[in-house]
Amino acid sequence: MENSRQARNLMFRNRLENVLQRLQNISHDEKSDEVSIPLYLHKNFLVRKVFIDRFKIAYNMTSFANKSVLDYGCGSGIFLESISSEIKKGFGVDLDIEIAKKVTTSEKISLTQIMNHDEINKFSEINVITSFDVLEHVAELDSLLTIFSKILSDDGEVIISGPTENAFYTFARKLARIGIQGNLRGSEEHVRNIFDIKNKMQEMGFLIQKDINLWSLFHVMSFKIKR
Repeated sequence: MENSRQARNLMFRNRLENVLQRLQNISHDEKSDEVSIPLYLHKNFLVRKVFIDRFKIAYNMTSFANKSVLDYGCGSGIFLESISSEIKKGFGVDLDIEIAKKVTTSEKISLTQIMNHDEINKFSEINVITSFDVLEHVAELDSLLTIFSKILSDDGEVIISGPTENAFYTFARKLARIGIQGNLRGSEEHVRNIFDIKNKMQEMGFLIQKDINLWSLFHVMSFKIKR
């Protein structure tokens, strides 16, 4: 069992590195906004590590084998592409999917541009919903979580990450922005922190399974829905 887990992790990390290389090969101008996540390619190793480690933690929170996965706010599609060899189907939704179209190559992944979260009502029987550093931007979180509950399968899971917004995070964010051009407003666009999100999800019937603190900058959490 342990050998199997190690082999699975190694394959995931290799796929992740390959996807990051594809992102690296995209032209500089296209990598200069929030959607394309220039922080994954940051010159500082520690900045890159924090952002990439969120994916590694999320991957180990559940099995993605033969599951339907919705990545809400998929950004450049890094996570979906990294798990594409083992999932049944992957759905990536975001305001901008142009970079994701260039990064994702798997036929198992479909990408949809959405302008409002109500548009994900069309999905059903989703086994895992992932959302990395997105929910802190959502003003109408109650409405979105209601839709999450509706489209999840009975045994479905939600895996999220989000910023602590503490003083250390604020300082680290300012350092990370040095030398980066483009739309990286970060916490200026946030309406809540990860703890607010956690409390709201629990209020709405999501049962927390795991909560991992990443350097006091982010938390990665998994939830199941109480039926």
